[in-house]
Amino acid sequence: MCLSVEVIKAVAQAFVEAENGIIVYGHEARSAGMAVVQDLAALATLAGKVGRANSGLIALLPGGNSRGALDMGLRPDKLPGDVTAQKPGLSARMMWQAAQANKLRAFWIAGLDPAAELAEARAALESAELVVVQDLFLTATGELADVVLPAASVAERDGTYTNAERRVQRSRQARPAVGMARPDWQIVQDVGIELADLVYAAASAALAKGGKKTATAVLEGPEWEYVTSGDVAAEIAAQVPGYNGITYHALAATGTGGHWGRQVNEAVYYDGTNYENTEGVGIQPQSALERGKAVAPLAPLPVAISGTDERAFTLLVQPLAYDGDPLLRGSKLQPRLAGAFVAVSKSDATRQNIQSGDRVRVASDTGETILSARVVADLPAGVVMVPAQVPGTGVAQVQTGPRTPVSVSKVVSG
Repeated sequence: MCLSVEVIKAVAQAFVEAENGIIVYGHEARSAGMAVVQDLAALATLAGKVGRANSGLIALLPGGNSRGALDMGLRPDKLPGDVTAQKPGLSARMMWQAAQANKLRAFWIAGLDPAAELAEARAALESAELVVVQDLFLTATGELADVVLPAASVAERDGTYTNAERRVQRSRQARPAVGMARPDWQIVQDVGIELADLVYAAASAALAKGGKKTATAVLEGPEWEYVTSGDVAAEIAAQVPGYNGITYHALAATGTGGHWGRQVNEAVYYDGTNYENTEGVGIQPQSALERGKAVAPLAPLPVAISGTDERAFTLLVQPLAYDGDPLLRGSKLQPRLAGAFVAVSKSDATRQNIQSGDRVRVASDTGETILSARVVADLPAGVVMVPAQVPGTGVAQVQTGPRTPVSVSKVVSG
């Protein structure tokens, strides 16, 4: 869909003149690359909609705590608190390529299933010397692992979540963990302790042989001393810029002193949330821009446009509310789960004589898949979509990135 210059100017004028302005962008904008995100940030900056309440930029990220993960330094070019890393690490794609080039030997993957989505990820994991997977279920990635570490679910652990507007809120354990599953921080700590013991023994041996400088640095390094998740939160509050002072105690103090949920001798209702949440609405840490620790580049960046005559279509993977998430197994939501299909625009379907239900071949440089077509009226020409994380799509054999150049053709039965 193309917007006229007049519409774009009108939207820009309305945004500039608005008392408050928030730009919300989702999967499609993120899939276009950092150029779009940086340009949106530049727009918000030029319009004066950053660094103050009720304005800014909000990314619709896939997980409930994706914002918190980014704040903890998940990006390869960032340290915790959005501090720029002096020596950036590798992006996920760079890791897959490095593994296949024998430059990366081991993976530790927590809470993700890349082997089910990307062919190059599966190839990389198959070529690695060691693969450790930390997850709730035995996923496609877990089946490739040398070691599987069972993690506790959200209902089985304490913690905090940072939502899209950067508001930190408590999450409390509701039930004991199943089997050998444990909270992620306990798993990481116990592995860290074992590794530290090995390193400590090696350092002690080196010290005995005269390697004083290196060995002393190792022997005086940090220790793993967390007893509760509150200890982890306290260190985050002390060390991560923007999270200063956001401890469990501080979060509890944001409440009104009441109790949330069914109380003793009260009737049980099943018609929604019948109680006001008086446990507290959390604390919103300042962004890097609000702290004056970040620079927003204003020069627009070019957006990469891929595709060739042979691969004239762009494949997008569409997140759905109800997909193949293992948490939905056996639930009452199963009838709402999407099947495997490929969405084709009405104009492209007319041009290639494709009707809903026809079998369609989608091919890229890495592979192909055949799916049932679903003709969609509001899909732009030249774009096809396949639902994300739905079994049977075969998209892992086709997808090469967020936007994959593909060819699309109707399969004619012989």
